[in-house]
Amino acid sequence: MPRVFNLMALAVLAELVSVSPAFAQMARRGHVAGIFGAYHVDSDHVDGTSPSFGLAAGIRLSSRWDAEVEVVGSSGRLFRQYTGKSPSFAPPGSSFEEFERLAVTSEYSYDRRVLSTVSGGFVFRARPRGRWTPLFYAGITNHHVIDVSRVVPIAFPEGVDPDKLARVVPQEGRMVRNLGALTGGVGMSLALTPRLSLVLDVRIDYGSIGDEIENAIRPSIRVMWSY
Repeated sequence: MPRVFNLMALAVLAELVSVSPAFAQMARRGHVAGIFGAYHVDSDHVDGTSPSFGLAAGIRLSSRWDAEVEVVGSSGRLFRQYTGKSPSFAPPGSSFEEFERLAVTSEYSYDRRVLSTVSGGFVFRARPRGRWTPLFYAGITNHHVIDVSRVVPIAFPEGVDPDKLARVVPQEGRMVRNLGALTGGVGMSLALTPRLSLVLDVRIDYGSIGDEIENAIRPSIRVMWSY
């Protein structure tokens, strides 16, 4: 059995070595790819990293350009927690010291689950360098997420009724929303056979609008089949 495996390995290696780099120029109608990577977000509400996986499909527009759509899911949750003072029951015009004295100390937590990330755009393939082909991506992306926020008061100023705080500040909220972003990316494709490639890819989703920060970095390894 070891001899059989050795012969198979040698056959695969011979196939890879014998293929001419020119196969990168062969006519193709499109491609499909499996995506395995990570989803890292930096936002006002949460930050962190979780594993991701998905599929991509593209069609050939010209010798250099593809149109591509990808759907990616995330298997983890993003979480942020901190302690702060809010709200304050100080009257308008109070000094900062008075604001602090009459503020409620609370523990804030934000929990996000990314249901899906859908991106559409264009891939530009630069001139191949042997088996390697540089790739560039530009498009738009939508992150479909569930955000759960919680506020747990831990210290009340003297004279403040806890029931009044509950009426002023909801202690839990749940929101399903879509976060749009512009996306840019770079990648490097390694041709293994005339149709099978391994792609190292990084895409950045820039979704910050106004004062709200909502950015994501999505590195991945893609197993791509051209047809």
